[in-house]
Amino acid sequence: MSNDETTSQHTVYRAGMLIDGRSSQPLKNGFVHVAGDTIVEVGSYEGGGARNLPSDVVVHDFGASSTLLPGLIDAHVHLVCTGEQASIVEAAGQDEDVWEVRPQHNAEVALQAGTSTVLDAGAKGYRLIRWRDRPTKQPWNLPIPAAGSHGAYQTG
Repeated sequence: MSNDETTSQHTVYRAGMLIDGRSSQPLKNGFVHVAGDTIVEVGSYEGGGARNLPSDVVVHDFGASSTLLPGLIDAHVHLVCTGEQASIVEAAGQDEDVWEVRPQHNAEVALQAGTSTVLDAGAKGYRLIRWRDRPTKQPWNLPIPAAGSHGAYQTG
């Protein structure tokens, strides 16, 4: 993080294209406006967006050949796993220390890759629910698996 970012609560990310998930085509000259840890505006400079930005906004321009994809969602993860083929079986036998460290690491990796929301498909003994609900201020959303969903049997 640069010194400029520590003094401003507003950041704008610019790119040649933006896929917002609502428009039928990618938007040209796209931007994402973030205030603190919240996406507050997504749009195109061509569409008249980003006009009322504060004077201390920090702008990161990734160039005309870049594309922004804000707020990606991964609807099936196992944060306790390593990503290897049999890691769900391996994870079930891990000690409590791994259950505290690995979900944190994997959530941070997902966030750095642009995934702002994950739906964990479950873990043994309500461990991930306890991990998610611990007192902390982390910038991600980790929903509880729905009853009957894949992994719901692993949460209890």
